[in-house]
Amino acid sequence: MSFLHSDDSDDSEATSSAGKFLALAVVILIAIGGAYWFLYDSSEPAPETEVVEAPPPVVEDEAPPPPRRPKASKADLPAFGSLVVTANVDSASVYVDDELVGSAPFENSEIHIGMYRVRVTKEGYEDSVKDVRVRPGRKAEMRASLHLTPPSLSVQSDIPGATVFLDRRYKGTTPVTIKDVMAGEHQLTVSVDGYEMYAEKVTITTGHRNVRIDFKQSVADFNESIPVIHKHSFGKCQGVLMADANGLRYVTDHKDSFAIPYGSLERFEVDYIKTNMNLKVQKGRNYNFTAQSGDADALFLFHKNVQSFLGKL
Repeated sequence: MSFLHSDDSDDSEATSSAGKFLALAVVILIAIGGAYWFLYDSSEPAPETEVVEAPPPVVEDEAPPPPRRPKASKADLPAFGSLVVTANVDSASVYVDDELVGSAPFENSEIHIGMYRVRVTKEGYEDSVKDVRVRPGRKAEMRASLHLTPPSLSVQSDIPGATVFLDRRYKGTTPVTIKDVMAGEHQLTVSVDGYEMYAEKVTITTGHRNVRIDFKQSVADFNESIPVIHKHSFGKCQGVLMADANGLRYVTDHKDSFAIPYGSLERFEVDYIKTNMNLKVQKGRNYNFTAQSGDADALFLFHKNVQSFLGKL
């Protein structure tokens, strides 16, 4: 009996243990399920943000651009323009392409279109030069500002290489320009071998001055004369002995008149003591002259001037 009572007690304990285990397992499963539901099933997905596109901008209707004016053709453009030239000094000469067109102020409204070289000049002032373009129907202007030319002196001669002295100071040979000359009176001396020396007082104020010496012209202008008495072997006659660029001439009412080129002279000399001038023609006659005044100085001076001229030839 007691044996049987013991078995029932053991079975009851085993059943109780199994129940407890089963209950614990159920609790664990419920906990796991609850956790799963809480972490996953119960969490709802976050709502997606709806992207709303902005409406396109409203473009107001723009006013149409004004119609373009058609470009003028070359045939429609005027063929002339205007040219106006002014200067800071009165009566300045205006040159267009080296042609004198008037004096400043100058204006011409019928200038053919194109490029021109305009030069404004006045004595004593430096030139003002500018290239000016004249456009169709438009006004081209030039305002010339002329400045005083520093005093200067240019010396030229028809025989190049003449020696130039200014106030006894050597300045070179012709042609030469002497710059920065002080205003006032100066002594100019120019010489060349074989010709008479040129000497002159020149006055320079402001601006530029040109001096030209024509040595050859002075030769061409040579002319000397002296009233003489021609002494014959028997008798005498009166007349005028003349010398020019071509030779010697004796003019008289007597038949002894003559004209002799210098190249035909064999002898031409003067005796101051005897107041006599002797002239011998090659293979020709011999002439003796004395001054009508009886003055030997007149004969001597005539002879000297002729000899000086012959030295230039």
